[in-house]
Amino acid sequence: MTLRGVAANHLPFQERGLLVAVTDRDASLLIEPLVGLGSKLMVIFGPGTMEDATVSAIAHSREYDRWRVWLRFSRPIEISGKNSPEIEALLSSMDGGDSIH
Repeated sequence: MTLRGVAANHLPFQERGLLVAVTDRDASLLIEPLVGLGSKLMVIFGPGTMEDATVSAIAHSREYDRWRVWLRFSRPIEISGKNSPEIEALLSSMDGGDSIH
């Protein structure tokens, strides 16, 4: 996936990375630029598949010279591939709604 937005220093950025689902609406990833809490970012999953996300948390220290940020999506994200039984149980226990494909 690709993440696009404006860094805390007001410079636009675009970066590829690995999005790790935390809940059906939240995910985390490591990015190089520092972004502001509450920043609006565009997550590009593939051609024609984009979703807006809001930065909901930022780690206090860097990991591997990157910032860990948590994103909140306005609707549930659909995980492709096989999830662990724990993740499947968590996802099935949450409210339904429109999923991102």
